[in-house]
Amino acid sequence: GTPELRAAVAADLADRKNVAYAADEIVVANGAKQAVYEALLALCGPGDDVILPAPYWVSYPSMVDMCGATYTTVPCAREAGYALTADALAAALTPRTKALVLCNPSNPTGCVIDEAGQRALLQVLDDHEAATGRRVWVISDEIYERLHYDAASPHVSFAALGPTALSRTVTINGFSKAFAMTGFRLGYLAAPLPVAKACAKIQGQITSCASALAQAAGVAALRLPGDALEADVAEFERRRDLVLVLLDAAASKKGRLNPPPPPQGAFYVFCDVAPCLSLK
Repeated sequence: GTPELRAAVAADLADRKNVAYAADEIVVANGAKQAVYEALLALCGPGDDVILPAPYWVSYPSMVDMCGATYTTVPCAREAGYALTADALAAALTPRTKALVLCNPSNPTGCVIDEAGQRALLQVLDDHEAATGRRVWVISDEIYERLHYDAASPHVSFAALGPTALSRTVTINGFSKAFAMTGFRLGYLAAPLPVAKACAKIQGQITSCASALAQAAGVAALRLPGDALEADVAEFERRRDLVLVLLDAAASKKGRLNPPPPPQGAFYVFCDVAPCLSLK
């Protein structure tokens, strides 16, 4: 990435998310999707297992497969808002567990795991490392973090939870969602320096770098006023509320679907249509 964009990303993470990364711990990629895959390639291989809370983004399993690793799916209950719980994480850990992919806010459910919930997950990982000597990395996909609808409980980056979180986290973010820059193909990862260097080596043999024009646009996006996205977020929230009202109305008709928990972030509503299909 250009020095200007990496410096702007580091400053943004420090100012908004309270996470301290140096510019050389930032790797600019051709979209957050590439950043996730590079993190998995750098950290995981044959014999390793990756935990995927479900429902999950469709690309995660294939990315793990292409690394030669395996994955363990951890179902997250609708009744819990589709949030990964500490007990579920603890039950899924094994000596082979190398990473947890945590999409927060979630694609496809819109679930946001709050600070207390994330701290409970971190405690499980810290306890596991103390007991086994094996670190479990967290690939924290935060591409939707600006699209968040609960002002009383702002989104918290996993890496901001403390030193043990920062040292085990690869933070993923980008410009496609909040800034509507999907076609620019611009994302980034922030990670401890050895991991960032490994990801940069991988990217150097795949795509080299993101477009210089896209990177200049990314710098401009990060320099927008702090309230620049407020109208967009308010519009997404209005649409979310409308969809929830319509789904509640549909659910009241012969139990045709289960009303979804209100998504707290992103722009998805994950609707359970099993009753329509006579499924349990």
